[in-house]
Amino acid sequence: MLHSSLYGKVIHLEPNTLHICMTMLLAQPGLFHWSLYMVDTNGIATRYHWTTDVARASRDLPYEHFQYYTVNPVMEINDTLNQNLAFIRLDAYQLKPDTTPESFALHIQGIFETSYNNVRQNREAKISCRTWLLAALQKLRQVGYLALTSEEVCSLERKAINIAKEVEDNIAESITVKVTSI
Repeated sequence: MLHSSLYGKVIHLEPNTLHICMTMLLAQPGLFHWSLYMVDTNGIATRYHWTTDVARASRDLPYEHFQYYTVNPVMEINDTLNQNLAFIRLDAYQLKPDTTPESFALHIQGIFETSYNNVRQNREAKISCRTWLLAALQKLRQVGYLALTSEEVCSLERKAINIAKEVEDNIAESITVKVTSI
C-alpha cells in the first residue's frame, strides 16, 4: 500500500469509471507510458498495461507482457516511482453488470500474441504500451464497454498526448497530475 510522502498525493478517481493514465518517461520528454485504470463500484482501481517484465528468468524470454493489478490508493507517483501526469476519464465507458477486474482483463489480455526478447524488436513490430492501449480500447468498444466509433477511439490518442504534454510542460510550476475527461 502506497501511503508514503514519496508517492505524493492520493488521486481520487470516481467509482465505475475507466481512465487512460499517462505517465512520464524521464528519459524522453514527450513520450509517455500508457495504461488503463478501471475503477470498480467500491472506488478501487485496477491498472491494466503492457509493461517490461522485470521478473523474467532469462534474456531469451519476452521482454514485455500484459499485466494488471489493484492500485489502492492511486497516487501521484506510481509503484515504480514514475510521475503520473494525467488520468483521463473516458466518458463513453459503459460499465457492464458483474464486471470484475478479472473479467475485464479477459477482453484485453491477448491484444499481442507475442513479445520479443528485446525492446527494439517489439517496437519494430509496433508492440508498445501505446499501441497495446489503443488496441485495447478498440476491443473494449467492440465488446460494448465504450460507446464510441472506431474513428472516435483513434482520436483519443492525440487528445491524451496533448493533455499529457500540457502537464509535462508545466511540471516545473508544480502542476503535477491532471484528472480530466474526454
